[in-house]
Amino acid sequence: MIKTFFTNSYKPIGMDSFIITIFNRTFSTTSKKKELIIIENYLLKDLQDHFFFNKKSKQWYEFNNGIWSNSHDIAVRGKILTSLDALDSIKITASLLDKIEKCLRLLLAGDIDKKNVNGEKFLPFQNGVLNLNTHELLPYSNNQRFFYKYGVSYDPKAKMSIYFVAWLLQMSQRNLLYLNIIRNFVYLLITNNNSFKTALYLYGPTDTYTFEEFLRSILSREGTASLGLSLLNDELYRFRLIHSSLLIISDFNSKKNLSVLNNIIKSKTITTRRNCNFEFQPSCLVLFTNNQIWPIISTVPEFSDHIIYLPLNKPKNFIFGLSTLDFFGNKTLFDSFPGFINWVLANPSDNLKLFEDIGKLNKRIDSNKILNNNSLVNFNYFSGFLDISQEEIDLLDNLDAY
Repeated sequence: MIKTFFTNSYKPIGMDSFIITIFNRTFSTTSKKKELIIIENYLLKDLQDHFFFNKKSKQWYEFNNGIWSNSHDIAVRGKILTSLDALDSIKITASLLDKIEKCLRLLLAGDIDKKNVNGEKFLPFQNGVLNLNTHELLPYSNNQRFFYKYGVSYDPKAKMSIYFVAWLLQMSQRNLLYLNIIRNFVYLLITNNNSFKTALYLYGPTDTYTFEEFLRSILSREGTASLGLSLLNDELYRFRLIHSSLLIISDFNSKKNLSVLNNIIKSKTITTRRNCNFEFQPSCLVLFTNNQIWPIISTVPEFSDHIIYLPLNKPKNFIFGLSTLDFFGNKTLFDSFPGFINWVLANPSDNLKLFEDIGKLNKRIDSNKILNNNSLVNFNYFSGFLDISQEEIDLLDNLDAY
């Protein structure tokens, strides 16, 4: 707010001298008061609520429909022109626009760090922002810096269908440990929590692409980035990680230096390039998917305590008569996503302790590959989150319907 930086005689009070110089050179002495008031109103009403300048990447962001997205100098100058068109006393020139924009870059500058925006307490769903502490669904506001919305709406009463749960049971081999790992990983994803500095490596005969699409559908395309190891060594492509919650890697053809991947998993600073070179700290989790474990990853010592290796099973071709070939093209299954979110958010805090020692967890996974029937879970494990009655759940379990 410009008013707080100027006295009645237009002398700076704690304001950068460069900004004062810009104003003094831009506006004539005779009409300075009038034009300063107009610019003040412009900043308050039109610009401050809709634009933000990231001083690291030297890029503008624009607020629209609850989301801050990358913008351009042209959009900002368009706003300036709209405001100045009403002033007959000001001659609009390219030099004038350049000076005002430089001034606004300083007034509206700051650092955008996604981990301080999409934190654990607020989640950006399609129908509003969920406060995890109060479970209250709030409207979007430009005071919150979200860069994408999840692909699903929040519904505290939503349930999962038996088709969707049967797919989860088959994919996880009905293994309780495997299900808890998947639940933990998705919980950390949607709460944007990389405090465990861990990655998940899914392998086996299953269609891993289906699981990737499943996560993309929940987070949205804007919240995920798919890059091969070779592209991670290109600074330009790393820009896609700034606002992503998930990095999916399925291309292991590169044998280049893996230090960048190591820094991403451990949320350490990496360098990228857009309008300029700058550093940022990624907060995304990493998901590896392949039919096998590639030595390029598994033989790197610094990854041993950070990557969870989870074998998945290939679901049957049909689940209760529904083909799995076009699994997520079916609206019935998509409708289960809000119920799945409720199940994930109800994850007991003790489950997350599994991720405190990844080396120990991988040993438990190996020992759980051969299970007896007493170690398997069934539909009753999801009781309270299914869209059928308890009697129907018991009937399905008695029929061994998986």
